[in-house]
Amino acid sequence: MIHSIVCQKCKVPDDIPSFMLSLPLSIQTRAPSVNTSLNDFLKENRLEGDNSSYCNTCKSKEDAISDFIEYELYALCHHYGGLGGGHYTAEIKSFDNGHWYIFNDEQVTTSLSENTTENKASETAYLLMYHRKQQGTTPRFSEMDKLPQEIQTRIDEYCENHHTESVKKQHVISS
Repeated sequence: MIHSIVCQKCKVPDDIPSFMLSLPLSIQTRAPSVNTSLNDFLKENRLEGDNSSYCNTCKSKEDAISDFIEYELYALCHHYGGLGGGHYTAEIKSFDNGHWYIFNDEQVTTSLSENTTENKASETAYLLMYHRKQQGTTPRFSEMDKLPQEIQTRIDEYCENHHTESVKKQHVISS
């Protein structure tokens, strides 16, 4: 995560890498979702007056804007069962078409839910995965010819069984 502080006098950004294993999100009744809490945490803050920030360029405390680079939910891992065992599934958003897909053992289905990334809701979410939002770019994923042969064979078999080539366009393995 990158925390950026921009001096309002010289406009020079000071980008500070933040290595966080967890985020202190406030999930209360005023925040109806994890996404809302994450947006509250990442929102732009003005650092003014007694709360101004030291600028390395100006060599003095100056008013500044503090901001984080934005992230977007792209995958969820679900757990069904109890502490002693259970079953895991994954729900992953395609960067090619924006649709959500459910991976359940050897089955891959399109999510019928109307949930979008902004209002994804789940009582079984165990792990949430985010990627950094960048203006005008789409995350790059591996090409089909770079997939391990076992995975390529399973995709080919699935396409043959379901008479579709569209699944081949879904890239779910990060390069």
